[in-house]
Amino acid sequence: MASVVFPAIGTGNLGFPKDLVARIMLTEVQKYKPTNLREVTVIVHPSDKESVECFTSVFRQGIQGPITKGAHRHVMPKMNISSKSAQTSEVIGKVSSPSLGVHTMQLGQVTLEVSSGDITKEKTDAIVNSSNQTFSLKAGVSKAILDAAGVQVVQECSQIGQGGAKPAGVADAMVDAVVDFVKKKKPVHVKFVKCLIFQTNMVADFHQSMVRRSGEKVEEDKGLLTKIKDTVHHLLWGESSESSKNEEFVMVGEEVEPVVFQLCGETPKDLSEGRDMVNSLILREHVTIPIHDPAIAHFTREDVETLNAMQRELTVSVRLEKKGQDSVITLEGLTRDVQIADSHIRDMIRKVERNEIRRSEAFLISSIVSWQYQENGHSPKTFDMLTNYELEQAFRKRQSTVRIKINNDEYEANLARNEATRRGIRIELNRVDLQASAAAQSPLPSHWKDMKGQAVVLVKLTAGSKEYAEVEKEFRRTNLNSKIIEIERVQNSALWKNYMIKKEELEDKNKHKNNEKRLFHGTGPDKTDQINNHGFNRSFAGMHGAMYGNGSYFAVDPHYSAQGYSAPDAKGHKRMYLVRVLVGDFTQGKRGLPVPPARSSNRADLYNSVTDNTRNPTMFVIFNDVQAYPEYLITFQ
Repeated sequence: MASVVFPAIGTGNLGFPKDLVARIMLTEVQKYKPTNLREVTVIVHPSDKESVECFTSVFRQGIQGPITKGAHRHVMPKMNISSKSAQTSEVIGKVSSPSLGVHTMQLGQVTLEVSSGDITKEKTDAIVNSSNQTFSLKAGVSKAILDAAGVQVVQECSQIGQGGAKPAGVADAMVDAVVDFVKKKKPVHVKFVKCLIFQTNMVADFHQSMVRRSGEKVEEDKGLLTKIKDTVHHLLWGESSESSKNEEFVMVGEEVEPVVFQLCGETPKDLSEGRDMVNSLILREHVTIPIHDPAIAHFTREDVETLNAMQRELTVSVRLEKKGQDSVITLEGLTRDVQIADSHIRDMIRKVERNEIRRSEAFLISSIVSWQYQENGHSPKTFDMLTNYELEQAFRKRQSTVRIKINNDEYEANLARNEATRRGIRIELNRVDLQASAAAQSPLPSHWKDMKGQAVVLVKLTAGSKEYAEVEKEFRRTNLNSKIIEIERVQNSALWKNYMIKKEELEDKNKHKNNEKRLFHGTGPDKTDQINNHGFNRSFAGMHGAMYGNGSYFAVDPHYSAQGYSAPDAKGHKRMYLVRVLVGDFTQGKRGLPVPPARSSNRADLYNSVTDNTRNPTMFVIFNDVQAYPEYLITFQ
């Protein structure tokens, strides 16, 4: 038991002397030697003024400084009886990495460690993991834990979710929970908390979250009630070398005196008119304004903290509802303050819109140009998407220099000399034109026919050939019984080379090669020439629905493309592409997305695509045209 609450025992119907009760209770608390008990609270009924005075007199002995009196309700504070003073100046330690892939941080007496490994092999008192609503999830880490735990644990779980959340959000939530636990609960027995990450690429998200919280005070910022608690701790247990010597014992008043209008009039009608006038004045000074804007859905953690600060500084209530395109902020309060808050929030919305436009432009430029830096003869490294955008914008505007960051240090990039400098350190810069370098990349597929210098060639496959049978198998994998008229291989050398460059880039960025899927795209007879020559164009997004983002859509099931989007020609012939699509690392899509969402706290680090259902996708959406290659055109009926 960590806390206990007492009333002023026996001072009511039993009629015990109130000053005696106060002295006895204080004496017994002082004599008690706690093991786990952390807080003792004494509540004095606000109507019992004599008891309030007696307890005040007894509890104030030894207090230096004045007593601040509140209103009629007096609440005796919680008494922190920990042997260690709450008035510590400990801070959350810096993040250290004692070995590769292992990050630790000290939070008071608790050590937080994040590393990758097999959680079922850990020696610990408890394992915490997400599951589904019935605690029966048999996938990923949950399956491994249940298999290792055995039948008994599985049965217990059945008697009692996979979330699909973003790794960065999970990392922030878990690290924040540990920090808040240490700050608020002041743990006695817990000494070590370890987050074991099976997917090694997620360790970076946890590391960034730990760095964000490092340097904070372990002790919470002291509000009024906390100061009361520390004061009574001093009264009960004496002065500590770590505690403040200027604490005040404060009696807290929780009642707020209302404003009362007393109306006098000659007739009831006069009183009614007076009351209506007062109500009208009150309503005139109180207003509710909803602000609807899709950009609100992109508000960051910092934006939300700004809203909280605005709510504290102004006489206004701010309610934020993130609902995609229908996101809304509702302001309520005094007219003047609501108008000020409204102006500030609209400035925030415009800033978010500018940032989203910038991210969208940066995303497109990243497929055309890649800026790289090379340190001390090491292999070239590619800049993040936003830095790449800033460098390219400066290059196109013929700026001689621009400020950028490399490894979180600020450098001045000289585009004329292709170098970045900082305090005598020089780093070489290089601009790679991806489109120009495409021709020098990997050769065309060996089974393609000689294109004889042509940009695009359609090759009709022979029925019964191995290649024909492979495409037909994909077409009929969900029992699509339509008659195939012909299958053509689309040979477009420029599109193919750009696609292969992007594929290599994703393999390097995502640290795996499971980035490609073969999907289907139905279209009308008037669109095939455009697709054969130029590929898929995301600017057509929305023509047939854009529920999951403003990109190009591809279906897992050929039935979906055949029935919904393959428009017939005059002969009744329909057309569908079997497409190579670089879905890469994907997440849940939503209406109005101009680019994929960020997959970490670094907003320049985006997912590669989105889907309708992360656990069982039926379609994928890409926002970069080079991420899809129309490999085969199937004509059917």
